[in-house]
Amino acid sequence: MRWRHPELGLLTPVAFQEGFADQQVCADFGLYMLDRVFHDLALFRRQGLALGRVAINVTNSDFRSETFLKRFFKLSAETGIPLTAFCVEVTESMLLDLNQECVKEGLSKLHDSGVEIAFDDFGVGFASLTHLRQLPIDLLKIDRSFVVNIVSSKRDQAIVRGVIDIAHNLGASVTAEGVETVEQIRLLTALGCDMLQGWYFGKACEAGRLVDLLSTMPACRTRQAGSKLATHIEASEPICSEA
Repeated sequence: MRWRHPELGLLTPVAFQEGFADQQVCADFGLYMLDRVFHDLALFRRQGLALGRVAINVTNSDFRSETFLKRFFKLSAETGIPLTAFCVEVTESMLLDLNQECVKEGLSKLHDSGVEIAFDDFGVGFASLTHLRQLPIDLLKIDRSFVVNIVSSKRDQAIVRGVIDIAHNLGASVTAEGVETVEQIRLLTALGCDMLQGWYFGKACEAGRLVDLLSTMPACRTRQAGSKLATHIEASEPICSEA
């Protein structure tokens, strides 16, 4: 979310994060963003732009009532966009709140309907491994704090390698956040990371500019490795993933 302020210009959520402290305001934000995501995805489809799953960040406030889930299912039915076209990203803080049981129940309903569930900022919480046993997690997103120094830090490399091994043994995929250099791309790919995300590939942009952004991204190369589709890079051609 960005706020195009009439005097201050384009503001990131950090500039107006106080608004999210009010649960009702936060819930209204969630419904607004859900509507926009479906609207934009419908537009992309009309333009012939083929995308994978579109990720939506959610908060505890989205699960205070059935409103968010009902709107999600209703929009899918009205637009014809299947629920399998979406991913919902959660953070550990959502699972430690008083509303945690409602969150878990809501995530289970979404997952059972085909929505992918991603655990965002994995590795920085207090009980992340416990949640892997309790929730239907399809994707782990390794926090950028473990990626920024991964080329020079053996400790960070060991942690990332461990997270990837755990995720794969549980049948989940892994995305590394905060990727900004070719060296990080090479190392993460060698460690078996499934997807990469970061400013190396592109920064946030308006929906109308997405087609142009994707057209300028580095070319992807893939190869078949056993039963899994693996990615690899050549010296001058890094893999690409979500923007």
